[in-house]
Amino acid sequence: MGKYFKSPLPLAFDRVMDGAPLASPKSRLFKLLTEVVTIIVSHLSAVASAEDLASLALVNSDCRQLARSCQYGTVLFDVSPRSEYILGVLQLEAIERLQNHGHARSKSLGACIRHVIMNWSGFQKKIDAMGPLEREEVTGDSSNDGFHGDNDRESQFKTILQRNISQYCQPNVLSTMPSLINLESAEIFNVVLDKRLLNNLAICSFRHLSLIDSTLEDLPVADNFTSSPLETLDVHLGKYPKFWPREGCEIINSPGAWTSILQLSSASIKYLTISHFPTSRREPYIEFSLQFPELRQLALTGPKQGFGKAALRSLIFTSPLLSTLIVSYGNRTARNILNREGEILSLEVLVWNPNLSSNQKLSLTWDVTRMPDSLLDLLSSISSLEDLHLAPGSSNKLESKHNFDCHGVLIRHLKPLEELKQISFTRDAYMSSFDDDYPTPSEATWDSYWIYISGKALGYAKAFLSLEHIHMGGVSLKINRVANAIQLEPNSDPKYSWMVSMFGINI
Repeated sequence: MGKYFKSPLPLAFDRVMDGAPLASPKSRLFKLLTEVVTIIVSHLSAVASAEDLASLALVNSDCRQLARSCQYGTVLFDVSPRSEYILGVLQLEAIERLQNHGHARSKSLGACIRHVIMNWSGFQKKIDAMGPLEREEVTGDSSNDGFHGDNDRESQFKTILQRNISQYCQPNVLSTMPSLINLESAEIFNVVLDKRLLNNLAICSFRHLSLIDSTLEDLPVADNFTSSPLETLDVHLGKYPKFWPREGCEIINSPGAWTSILQLSSASIKYLTISHFPTSRREPYIEFSLQFPELRQLALTGPKQGFGKAALRSLIFTSPLLSTLIVSYGNRTARNILNREGEILSLEVLVWNPNLSSNQKLSLTWDVTRMPDSLLDLLSSISSLEDLHLAPGSSNKLESKHNFDCHGVLIRHLKPLEELKQISFTRDAYMSSFDDDYPTPSEATWDSYWIYISGKALGYAKAFLSLEHIHMGGVSLKINRVANAIQLEPNSDPKYSWMVSMFGINI
């Protein structure tokens, strides 16, 4: 969900003021239209340094609030001194709002915050890198032996740190989030999904939420169920989180927990990403019956999914607006439902559904380098297909690359696809002399590699007259057609993403 979490622009001046009176009502700047002031501050945030904003804040309380809107659009809570200071200010403001009918007594820092990141893993890495004396300073332990050479003391230290984070730091941040009146999005890492978290999320006003590397301690049920205005929800329940948020916490991926999580936003959710790792083969299927009337994009990620038929029908077939569906072909339950339930008229981007003759974008991933005939027959039947992504080979390694040598067969089968404009191959390799890596233009072998890749690409360009772009062997090629001649324009892009470039999806 990265596209929803870009650095936010400063808020409009009237929103960060939150009804507070101007300290300098005669100022020419603040006599301008609010829209004009907002544009000025947006440009200022793009070019001003931290020193510039600090100087602006010294002019008066109005300018201080403008500077704050640039400095605190995004706030990271990571147990650093800066985040602890910010948290202290926000806690005082939260109390003021409770006592003053929802208003702060002075110009509010919390009114400037639009995006919150709650991530303690970076702090823990710093602790792990510390020496014995440094750790004594952090913990207040002045004993001479420290933790050096003592695995038991080392383990005790980490346990204490994790317990303090889960019992004090996380609850304090969560309790202040409902008082952030302009909060739009939040990214929360390594958190336990429990009743306390759901109670806070249910009363927050943000529209985008990401829960990464989360665990379940029990079956969370909110005390007072209130529908949340969430539009984007990204939930990753990790089987092996980076560190345990609770001492002695066991992962309980309870099927009933998903109902508690999803019912908070099922009425309003538009973009939903779910990653679930079953703890064992004996874990029952996740089943729920909810309606998702506004759902536009659904991504079921992870190597294995434990969702049953009722849950998948709720997710896939209850929204008339669903246009993007991302699901693993290896998910047998999902595959059977898509094959049997019929056509989804609103769907535009699809990972797998053989019943859609109007589909324009398709991504397929499989664990062998040969394509089965049934798959080739399926592809050739989707005459409206414009963008095609194919990823052959094992995905056990992050950068796995496998020889893919059936381009001739593929071209022959795909000939009916006259509308094909883009085709992309990832996880593919062609010449073993490169040691499973692609050459760079500076290497002596680049010329022979380019001849090989361009020859394969030219075969596709001749077969598909509408083809404009092809990505294979780690090289992106733009296809230019001039005077009945085909010219290939290479672009070596090591950070190429088919989801962004072809589908416009960033999750």
